[in-house]
Amino acid sequence: MFHWISTLNMLILAWGLTSRFNRKRHMALMSTAFAIDLLLVLVIEIQRHAVENLATSKLDTFTMVHAGISLTVLILYGVMAYLGIKITKSDTPEIRAKHRHTGMAFVVFKLANYITSFYVTTSI
Repeated sequence: MFHWISTLNMLILAWGLTSRFNRKRHMALMSTAFAIDLLLVLVIEIQRHAVENLATSKLDTFTMVHAGISLTVLILYGVMAYLGIKITKSDTPEIRAKHRHTGMAFVVFKLANYITSFYVTTSI
């Protein structure tokens, strides 16, 4: 089930990226993707006690790397949202460039998160 939701979320993100020139649609899609990812993290924590397993080192190294990537994705979502809000308040080339560069890092980490998730669901 998680893979279907994650795949749908990746499609929403891709649509959001291609809609970057339509601000309202871009913000709605990216906010939706962030909400879905937060809900997935919450459900995984409730069902699998992922944080407790990480804290007690009950997981293999690859799963711990995936968790680090996942945390980075959530942090980058926050940075992207912050910069996006700043753009709506004062659209300067500097803020837009920061948003774009952070977005590039986000895409790399989100893809890594998506790919590694296919392995870790069998190991937790």
